[in-house]
Amino acid sequence: TLLCAAPRAGAKSQPQSTYTAQRCRRWAAGDRTQLMSDLPDRAVRRGRARAGPAGADADLARRHERCFALAADGCFGDATRALTQPALMAPTPTVVAKLRTKFEDAPPVDFSRLPPLPDASVPDIPADVVRRAAPHFPRNSAAGPSGLRPRHVADALHSSLGDVLLDALTRIVRHVARGKLTADLALHVAACGLFAGSKKNGDVRPLTTGDYFRRLTARALVIVNRSMLRVALGPTHIGDTVAGGCEIGAHITRSYLHRHAGDSTVAVLQVDC
Repeated sequence: TLLCAAPRAGAKSQPQSTYTAQRCRRWAAGDRTQLMSDLPDRAVRRGRARAGPAGADADLARRHERCFALAADGCFGDATRALTQPALMAPTPTVVAKLRTKFEDAPPVDFSRLPPLPDASVPDIPADVVRRAAPHFPRNSAAGPSGLRPRHVADALHSSLGDVLLDALTRIVRHVARGKLTADLALHVAACGLFAGSKKNGDVRPLTTGDYFRRLTARALVIVNRSMLRVALGPTHIGDTVAGGCEIGAHITRSYLHRHAGDSTVAVLQVDC
């Protein structure tokens, strides 16, 4: 409710950090009812986005719109890539039907059957770990189903309410890590936002973004358990526990392929998960 995306067009347009700080000050001043009524109407925005030119012109218009929005937020690298990469597909009935074919029609998970973990089995997550984990998201990391972006929280942590927010975040992260959320909240935190990307062959590519609090909890747990993970998974797993591990893996794989170029007895398995 408090943190949301800043207006990106018109007279009310302003930087995200300024907008977040203003909403934090209004919350502290007790202006909470008005904050609720000031939330942007996403349904209206989606409806406006669907109205417009069709085909290639619509795709180009969406790329331009996204480029300008990202540049206004200071994400210049993402803004440049938005001009060359295919835009997300509009959620038309045809696109939604194609997305449904990509997933099994399974009933929701019954989280009420999963009891909370004993406190002793989950490491304590101090506030300084949450402070370290919160900024470690890409600058323009997407929001989950709630619409809360990591950048909204990062900006709020630098406001006058930063300490209050950090205390609340730490308590939430501890509850999520120990499985103490109610069944309804657990279902929400475990959910993902679904978007339709486009493949070169014209098919739909499902893209998902998880809830912010689940992602923050996962990062905090990795920080707390890094030494244990390094012993348990090393030296073959280098993605989370070795500094620069992803780059190391990419360079080693490229070097291996160059050394064995033309050797039909050598293969590399790439798993997309």
